[in-house]
Amino acid sequence: PSLGIRLDRIKAGMKGVVDVGTGAGAFRGAALAAVRPGLYGKTGTAPSGEDTATVWFTGWLEAGSLPGQTHRLAMAAFVSHSDATGGEHAAPVIAAILSTLATQNGEQKGK
Repeated sequence: PSLGIRLDRIKAGMKGVVDVGTGAGAFRGAALAAVRPGLYGKTGTAPSGEDTATVWFTGWLEAGSLPGQTHRLAMAAFVSHSDATGGEHAAPVIAAILSTLATQNGEQKGK
């Protein structure tokens, strides 16, 4: 049964996190320019101690965002006892992985 949720609004919000929101700083690099249009995500930060937090980034990359990618790629990074936010600590982990994938797939495509 329908939940009455506007999925287009949720998707737009998750796109905003990557493009201009709390995760945007992690995904601005030139190495991610080709994958950024297909990237959606959400950051999170929850206090876990006096000066620490559990932080995360979760999201997906639409099919075709990387050469040879035929399915959506789901991803998540979780960091416990961080002194930063999800956008500052967990999102850069995903950005580094995607940057590596984009570089490797670009090199393989050129061969």
